[in-house]
Amino acid sequence: MTHGRDVVHGRGGGLAADEGFTLIELLIVVAIIAILAAIAIPQYAAYKSQAIRASMLSDSKTSAEAMETLFSDCGTYKSAFGAKTGTGPAAMDLNFVKADCTHNPALVLKVHVSAGNVLEIISADDIAWTSTITNSAGDDLTYQGPIQRSSSGMCTYVGSGQGC
Repeated sequence: MTHGRDVVHGRGGGLAADEGFTLIELLIVVAIIAILAAIAIPQYAAYKSQAIRASMLSDSKTSAEAMETLFSDCGTYKSAFGAKTGTGPAAMDLNFVKADCTHNPALVLKVHVSAGNVLEIISADDIAWTSTITNSAGDDLTYQGPIQRSSSGMCTYVGSGQGC
């Protein structure tokens, strides 16, 4: 007697029970995977936004250091005005007008930007500069770019007005 279970002949002529997963077991597995995905996907988006902001801040600080080096060697920021990188990874030559740098005409400062970032010097004169850095991979979650930095040390997220 089999007591309600289907029995088939197994190898060697003996009896073996049907093997496999029931529909309920499969539904439980699918539900667990769905719950894990519901937790993981938003976390991934938040980590991605944090990484974008960190790369933009890093590139912004690097460009500020290069601008101050330019001023230290040339006595002006003018030669950097209008400089813009392509979408990173890319490099930007901050001293492309050599006539402005009378102290050190051979000076060439390169600023490298991270993948997806674009750096632009939006204003530069004898005593001050302002730069903007953006990233094309921004999203609607916690991304707060673009970042604007100036020679006064001011750093803000343009979208929210918060300090960096």
